[in-house]
Amino acid sequence: LLSEIDSEDDYQNELIMKKNMLSWIYFRLYKIEDAVKLSNEVIKLTQWRNISSLGNRYMIMCYTGDELEAKKCLDILKKLSNETDFDKLFIEAKAEHAYYYSRLGGTDNINRCIDLFSKAVEARPDNYMWKFGLGLAYRRATHANILFSGPQRVNVEELT
Repeated sequence: LLSEIDSEDDYQNELIMKKNMLSWIYFRLYKIEDAVKLSNEVIKLTQWRNISSLGNRYMIMCYTGDELEAKKCLDILKKLSNETDFDKLFIEAKAEHAYYYSRLGGTDNINRCIDLFSKAVEARPDNYMWKFGLGLAYRRATHANILFSGPQRVNVEELT
């Protein structure tokens, strides 16, 4: 994922998703400085309008004890929730989380990915990146390692 961030082939939306995901991974690995650095980059790129990055930043700031910055994130999220384009931002956040689950792999994550991408595509059928992500998730779900692994199986009936 880190090497993909350095690539200049990505669209800005995909770059934002990758940086958000990596920021969260760094946070979960207790690499707080790296998480904050990436969070700052995403916040700057999105101009404080990406729900996922604000949520990530809120969690990181709570962990570090920066209550003022955490409150700032919450206040911005509350403000965004009252804006007319909030539904659009919320669907984008769902699609972004679907992307995270697709990258993590495993039966449970693939199922979550399919669920979230399906909702996002239903809301915005013109977004072909999300349709591709959904198709890729369905393809991954048919792989034998996914179909027959873990306690929760992929429902093959839903795939056909």
